[in-house]
Amino acid sequence: MNISVHKILDKMTVELEKARNASNEDSIYDSLRVIHTLSELVLEQGMNQPVPSKSVRQEAVNKHEPVAQSLHPSRPRAVVEDDANGDSLFDF
Repeated sequence: MNISVHKILDKMTVELEKARNASNEDSIYDSLRVIHTLSELVLEQGMNQPVPSKSVRQEAVNKHEPVAQSLHPSRPRAVVEDDANGDSLFDF
């Protein structure tokens, strides 16, 4: 049976609201266990999907590159140029 991820996310939202409104810790942990189980279902379903091609994965990496760069502002970013011969300043 194939369940929509959006339906599972809706169920997770309901459980999250239950956890937020719970009056005791046991109820909170029960809701969190349900959310955990639903998350595992979605992740396992995703693992059964075909592996995307290299170009699709590369596009995803490139799309998230500015975020990764902003997390490490002290790390210098290598500049890639078509006419460069190497990593050194003195490589002509």
